[in-house]
Amino acid sequence: MEQWIPAKKNLIIVLCAVMAGSVLLFLGLLRMSLRQETIIDPNAYQTVQPKGFTYHVTATPAGKSLQYSGYACVIGERFETVDLRVVLFHAASNSYLLLPTEMVLRPDATEEIADGINYSFGGFSAFVRNKSLKAAPQDYEICFAYRVNEHNALIHTGQTAEVLV
Repeated sequence: MEQWIPAKKNLIIVLCAVMAGSVLLFLGLLRMSLRQETIIDPNAYQTVQPKGFTYHVTATPAGKSLQYSGYACVIGERFETVDLRVVLFHAASNSYLLLPTEMVLRPDATEEIADGINYSFGGFSAFVRNKSLKAAPQDYEICFAYRVNEHNALIHTGQTAEVLV
């Protein structure tokens, strides 16, 4: 009959440390990729701005970045699917910078429009690191990559991306 030999404690500690380090590295890389601005192709958005589209956005400084928050929606249209992203358009280079955008509930959108439809799901929070901008914020236009319900539009607002306190 074979005798059971316990593993050495040092080996177990090293293996646990390697596994913990691997998990932390993976989480760090995942966080970095989710917080990275990316250039997008405007041709990926086929439809025009939906009739009744409205938005509200504010920009505030947040350390070494700019924070954008607000809501965007089509008046009279309920949210069935939501993929709403903030995009900065730089006309001089004709480039679109997709910002890391988090969807947040914005009950104030429902209160402001007040037509009986829940627009809270159109809320967002996005940020851009100052070092990611090739020019001053006022040289960028705030746009929306609006893939909500059946829409697939890249919407220009005409509003510059400067700090609006």
